[in-house]
Formats: sequence, structure tokens, C-alpha cells
Amino acid sequence: MEDNSHRIYINELLNGIGCDNQLDTIEKLIVFWTEYRKIYPYLDNIMLKDIEEYYVISDITIPYSEFINKFPITYSNDTLIDILHGIYSNKIEFLNSLSSYKILKSKLLETKYGYILDECINEVFTTLEQFLYSKNIELKYLLIQKDIYFDHCKPLSGYTIYNNNIKNKEVIIDELSKYKCENSKWSYINYSVNFKFKYTISYILKLMEYYVREYLGYRSLKFPEKDSILKEPYYTYKIKEVVNVIKKLYNINFDEIIKQTTINYLKNSNIPPMVFNKNKDEINEFDKEEKIDIVFDKEKFNKIREKSEEIQKALIVEETIEENHNLNEKLQQNTNKNEKIVAISEIPTKESADINNGDIFENFICNLTIPEKDIIKTIIQKQNVEMQIRQIAQQQNEMLEVIVSNINDKAIDTIGDTIIDLNTQSIYEDYENDIKQVL
Repeated sequence: MEDNSHRIYINELLNGIGCDNQLDTIEKLIVFWTEYRKIYPYLDNIMLKDIEEYYVISDITIPYSEFINKFPITYSNDTLIDILHGIYSNKIEFLNSLSSYKILKSKLLETKYGYILDECINEVFTTLEQFLYSKNIELKYLLIQKDIYFDHCKPLSGYTIYNNNIKNKEVIIDELSKYKCENSKWSYINYSVNFKFKYTISYILKLMEYYVREYLGYRSLKFPEKDSILKEPYYTYKIKEVVNVIKKLYNINFDEIIKQTTINYLKNSNIPPMVFNKNKDEINEFDKEEKIDIVFDKEKFNKIREKSEEIQKALIVEETIEENHNLNEKLQQNTNKNEKIVAISEIPTKESADINNGDIFENFICNLTIPEKDIIKTIIQKQNVEMQIRQIAQQQNEMLEVIVSNINDKAIDTIGDTIIDLNTQSIYEDYENDIKQVL
């Protein structure tokens, strides 16, 4: 087929040429899409809309969902329809896509109790929705948005369609999409994903996970700052609808709702508190994959080693089991009472895993490459950030997105959270001061 012949063929089908009836037209459109989508990849974008809009102007009474099942690509609005009805179960992936905090990278998910986060989301968002509704805020509209179009929304306006002179008609595609024609003027109502509140969703998810970790005795996240929701890009751009919602949210104490809902869910689910604060064998069963960062105090370690060598010289070559036991006791006695010696293979208790913030951020910075450090320093300086960090990436023959992703992955491993928002070329406010101090 020639480059434009497929467009001509689609136009012929839309006008019923070579088709027995309107049902046959849709069938032939689907067959053509299926057969030629590998040659013309952009058919996946245009055919979804073309078939939908042909259905709108047709006289077909069969529900549109009957045709969707025949499409060559997966097409489902089930998630958005669930949100519209306040159903939040199994929505962790959807919320992860809306949030600046990528909860799917949480180390807690890799443990025996990782399923709790997904289940807790349903409880927290359901309860929060009811609470916020009493404050004249609809939580679902932080996740989805209702768009109404009046101009340039006449179905199949990009084609030459004969006998397309409809004056009054209303067609419901599904619960998210509706076309309406009044006096030959078309309007289109559609619900779509809302990306305007990613910091707010991030704050809710972080706060929920913070209390889950605290209850389980798992490595804690840094307590999220509510001021972070004031950093929403659309808030700083002073988009009226976003400004009004953020101001209301900031002045409402919904934090306690998240805390109590999370704790009540965990208690009612008979999940024992502090399950990670057990002995070594129990923790290994719960958290086999967990890795920890170990901070060595070199001065103390050297003293312990020197003392160990002195004792070892005094021992005979053929040590008995009793002498081994005595050696371990002497080594332990020479260790600072507050010092904890942790083997790499061991899983720490909550107390031994709680390293102070300074050490955590020092470890994070030490794990970075020089270009990664340069990118962080440039972002902190806040001068010509985008141009400079892209230059750094070009010098390394790497995509900037790949380098930032590597930085965030290392941050998750050490801090427990991502630190860079590439969209705004900024470090999240929760961590900016800590990183500044280390650098």
C-alpha cells in the first residue's frame, strides 16, 4: 500500500463503500487495523478514536463494549470507572503512576508483609474520601478529571463523511465518555487521568507507608512534610482549580485520618505489631531479601582489631573449643557496650537498623558516581539547571532520564525514597536540607 492509501481506504469504509451495513463497516475497520498495525504503528492511536466516532454517528444499538473485545490492543477503562465509583482496591499501580513517590519501589513490598500496602491503600483512600467529602472536596477528582469539549469535537471531522448532518443525538460510550449533539452542535464529555496532584498523592502514600512501617517495626521512612503539597507545579502556576483544592487540603487535618485508618486496619487484620523487631531467625523468615547499609566506625573497628591480634598472639595454635569460647568473650568485653557488631549476612532489629539521618545521607552520597553527584549539586544550586544537567548527561553519553533513575534507585536503597523530580528538575523538599548538609 502507498503511504496515503490507507487513509483513503479508511475514508471509504467510513462512508460505507464496500460494506454491507454499519456493523460490517466496524468489522472491516477492526480487521484492517489488526492486519496493518505493524506496518502503520500509529493506527493504534487513530483507530481507537475513528471506530468510536463512527459508532457515535451510526444507528447501531449494540453496546460499544461488544466491539472493544475485538480490538487488537488491550483497551479498558475499568480502573477509571472504579475510581469514579470510589473503589480503590488493587489500585497501587495506578496510584504509583500518579505519584511523585514511587511506592512500587518500596523495599517493604519485597517482604512477606508487602501485600499490606495495597490493602491499606483501599482502606485509607475509602475513609479519606468520606472525610474529605464532608469538607466539600472530592478525592476522586484528584485522581481523575472531567473534561468537557465544545469546539472541534464533531465526530470524524478529519474525514469527508457524507450524510453526516445529525441535529440532535446523545450517545454514551461508557461511564467515562458521552457525546451530545444539540441543534447540530456537538459536545464531548470525558473522564481522564488527572496528573495535577502528584505531590498530594505522594504525601498520602508516604504517610500511610510511614505508619505501616512504624507498626511493623520495619526500617522507617523519613516523616513526610505536609508543606510538600504546596510544591504542586499546577499550584505554583496558580491554576485556579488546583489552588482552591490545595489550600483547602493544607488547612484540613486529614493526617490523623490516615494514621488512625492505617493502624485500625492493621489491628483488625490481626497483624502482630513489631513483627520485624524479633530475633534473627524470625526476621530472616519475614524479610529474606532485605539488604542493609552498614556504617563502620573505622577508629573503633581498628581498636577492636588491634586488641584481637594481641589476644590471638597469646593463644596456642591448636585451640580447643573452650579457648574459642573464651576468645569470643574477650573480644566482646573489649567492644564498647553501646557498639553493635553486625555481620553482613545478618538482618538487624529495628534498633540496629535505625541509623541517624546524617549517616544515611552520607552513605547515599558515597554510593554515587561523580556525574551523579554533579547533577545533584547542579540541582541544588538552582541556576540553569536543565541545561547544565543535560550537558553532564551528554558528556557521559547517557540519557539524563537514565542517570536520574539510577540516582533515585540508589536513594531508595539507602534513604527509602526517591529524591529527584525530573519534571521540575528539583530535589524533594523533604530531603533538600539533608543533602545540602552532606555535600
